[in-house]
Amino acid sequence: MSRTGRATVMTGKDFEVREYPIPEIEPGTVLLRQELGGICGTDLHNWEFQRIEHDIILGHENVGIIDTLGAGVETDYLGNPVKAGDRVVLSPSGGYGFSPSEEQPYLRGGFAEYILWNPKSMFIIEKIVLIDHHITPFVRLI
Repeated sequence: MSRTGRATVMTGKDFEVREYPIPEIEPGTVLLRQELGGICGTDLHNWEFQRIEHDIILGHENVGIIDTLGAGVETDYLGNPVKAGDRVVLSPSGGYGFSPSEEQPYLRGGFAEYILWNPKSMFIIEKIVLIDHHITPFVRLI
């Protein structure tokens, strides 16, 4: 039986939770199980000013756990080795959080249980700490 994941979809000024099949992981991609999702100014403005004409899974600033690595994915953007179970932070890029929600492959936005991601914009995290009520991920730079 194929797995599914829920996502919060922006439909105009409203939001609804939908369920999607988790896509097969292609070479060079990563499937993440989302832990934290940030709401950036772009997300807010896309909702407030309705700049997107299709249903969308917003979000592109996330922290997640690597669920599955596609063939050929061995390192994060900085060249640090990665494996299933590693915690990573995502850097906004590649149109994630802007693709139509009903267009395959699914789950290309951050407000979802699972995120299909490009490893060229993920960084392994050493630890997460709370500073003045803000969550701060510390990235392994070397």
